[in-house]
Amino acid sequence: MATPLILGSSNAIEQPQTVGYSPSRGWYTVRTWKGKKNAIDTLSNSLVSAGYEFQIDHGPGGISTVRAQTPQNLSSAEEAVNLWEIQPIAFTKDILEADIAAIESISEDDKIAIRHAIQSPPDPPTSPALTDPNAIDTYLLMLSGVREIKKFSITLRHTQTVSNQWAVPISLTNVNRLHSTATLISDEAPPGWIASTMPTFVSNRAGLVYGWYKSLPTITIVSYQRTQLVQEWEFGLWATFLYGALL
Repeated sequence: MATPLILGSSNAIEQPQTVGYSPSRGWYTVRTWKGKKNAIDTLSNSLVSAGYEFQIDHGPGGISTVRAQTPQNLSSAEEAVNLWEIQPIAFTKDILEADIAAIESISEDDKIAIRHAIQSPPDPPTSPALTDPNAIDTYLLMLSGVREIKKFSITLRHTQTVSNQWAVPISLTNVNRLHSTATLISDEAPPGWIASTMPTFVSNRAGLVYGWYKSLPTITIVSYQRTQLVQEWEFGLWATFLYGALL
């Protein structure tokens, strides 16, 4: 094999770039320089600072080669790899606080009477004076030991995987605020299959709204010089007194 020519230059000379793709690593670019050993050693310091993964080969005739890889396609603008997830989260809730029509129809006075009769039953035991069929059914359920109802919350997660050269900051707009489903879809543009499964419940209870609570994002350095930017929203029934009006 012939010794590579440096055309009389003492500097490191960059060769044509190679662009590739790996299912596990995404797009990447391989950059190659050839030159005198001291020039390649000097270049390697800047490659370390830039976060490149590289390898140096010292060849015959004092000519060295460095092959460096960056986790992005340098021939075009970088695009984040987007992953959207909807994850249901099960939890239990006090049956008298359940946000279902049968429980919401019970008056506050009846709920107080039911709770008092269950938690501090009189002696001798007597049933509270209830006339609402839903209140009576709820009291009998609680009397038989049913105190909670199983409910589900939903977490929407958007993960962007980018290179360590990604220059677009993650948005902190409206963090710790409540978003309606329509606002979230308009602002974040999730895929259609995600948008079509997002609930649009409406609460009839004063001061309570269904919405998506936007959390602070998570930024994680992962393998292969890549970074993951994760934004989550939690769907639930929220008190506007504590979290503000729905956006």
